[in-house]
Amino acid sequence: MGPSKEAKTMSQITVRNIPDEHFEALKRIAAENKRSAEEEVLRAIGRLVHRRTGQGFGSMLKAKYAGLIPLGFRFERSREVSNPLSFK
Repeated sequence: MGPSKEAKTMSQITVRNIPDEHFEALKRIAAENKRSAEEEVLRAIGRLVHRRTGQGFGSMLKAKYAGLIPLGFRFERSREVSNPLSFK
């Protein structure tokens, strides 16, 4: 018998009246990313929620490894602006 983890419940939403040009763009973007339109929407919602709740990549790492990292350890991101790479 496997571990007894409770199953997560998932909510559903129906979105109506999506402008055709938005839906076509969504399908094109999903195809470029080798994903379904549904998965592309889920990822977009996830990015929006993470931005609004402060759950960025650093926060997720901190939460994931909280028990392994000594207390008081600070995750700090460089605030320096970097120049984009140039391939000229």
